[in-house]
Amino acid sequence: GAFSAQNEMLHGPLFNPAWAVDGTKIAWLTSSGERNALQLFDLQAQTGTQLFDWDPARFGGMVPSPVWSPDGAWLALHVLANGAAGSGLFLFPAAGGEALLVDALGYDARWLGSGQLLFNHEQGPHLYDVETARKQLLDLPQGSRIVGQGE
Repeated sequence: GAFSAQNEMLHGPLFNPAWAVDGTKIAWLTSSGERNALQLFDLQAQTGTQLFDWDPARFGGMVPSPVWSPDGAWLALHVLANGAAGSGLFLFPAAGGEALLVDALGYDARWLGSGQLLFNHEQGPHLYDVETARKQLLDLPQGSRIVGQGE
């Protein structure tokens, strides 16, 4: 997995836990104060991996939680970084690897099956296909938005 600039896992308070559908892994966010990180813990292997870290926006609001794909292969996360350059809706392979920016203005991700991600955007609801990396604006009534998972 990726580590902080110092090549070490961030240690600090853990928050926004999200269980994989099969219950074998849990993802959470942590903060060192200067950086936030997305970390993954495998209950069977008893190993922790840091998937991503970023310089967080300092706005004092709620930080979005990671959202697992139904097959446990991906984590979607709306990253609120300190600056537009590192912000957006990202996908992270649970097995490790490069982060994938789905949309710099995407938020409120919801999985529609394992390979399709619904998300909100200022232009309206979008659908992202993980396999083809295609993104499209959904043809829904003006003012529609995606809701679910606890809303």
